[in-house]
Amino acid sequence: MQKKPFFVHDALQNLAREGKVYEYAFWNYRGAFREEHRYRDWPSVDRVREVWDEGERVAGTGKEDLMFFPIVGVPGSTMVFWNENLGPIDNEVSKGSFFGGTPKAIEWWARTYYTYHNHYLSLDVFVGKDHSLINALLLLFPSRFISVYPSDPSAPAHLALARKPGQAPLGLCGAERFYYQFWLAGGGEQEDARERWVSRERWRVWGWWREDGVRCAVTRVVGVMDVLRGRFGEGWGPGGTRVRVPKTLGW
Repeated sequence: MQKKPFFVHDALQNLAREGKVYEYAFWNYRGAFREEHRYRDWPSVDRVREVWDEGERVAGTGKEDLMFFPIVGVPGSTMVFWNENLGPIDNEVSKGSFFGGTPKAIEWWARTYYTYHNHYLSLDVFVGKDHSLINALLLLFPSRFISVYPSDPSAPAHLALARKPGQAPLGLCGAERFYYQFWLAGGGEQEDARERWVSRERWRVWGWWREDGVRCAVTRVVGVMDVLRGRFGEGWGPGGTRVRVPKTLGW
């Protein structure tokens, strides 16, 4: 769906005209909450601020300029040779079902997304999958993005777990692609989710007399630049860009 950046940016502008200015804004796909949950104050304001404070530190970019996208994987190794001219990247990396940032970051994202969308479209390049275009922009502007990566093999939270055969990287956390929901919740709601996952797994697999599984861990904020350098090597950097992103949006 190519209208997501427009919807978020347009909503922020309309609300601003009414005097309602938001610190952060997010797109959340309506079908993303597929499991029973008790998230109410979500995403937690305190947690969001904590994530962006940490994101500013790890990414080296001001938090007002940072966009957040959850990732579920890393690009294929051959993508080390990718450049702007090669178009969208159809790898399992980002998910477009949730993203967000400050109004300033959202405005940049909308300008950049549609500039590249229209550029590739003008070259008859397929841009029907939004996550493929998102992947390309992650590689072009990695210092602009922070994320959570549940399968990160080098994450301290992952390494600290007592490993068991068949165990998920961060313990019992539900569907990995929706881990960000737990991750952005407040402490009390995170604990409630842990209890539900452990209880469900206890009865489904082990029976009440068995030892509980590993409770879901909270992993770190990652900068996309660090994730890509972990994949491609410390010397990797984004290639140059020739496409000019305008300073203002013209719908």
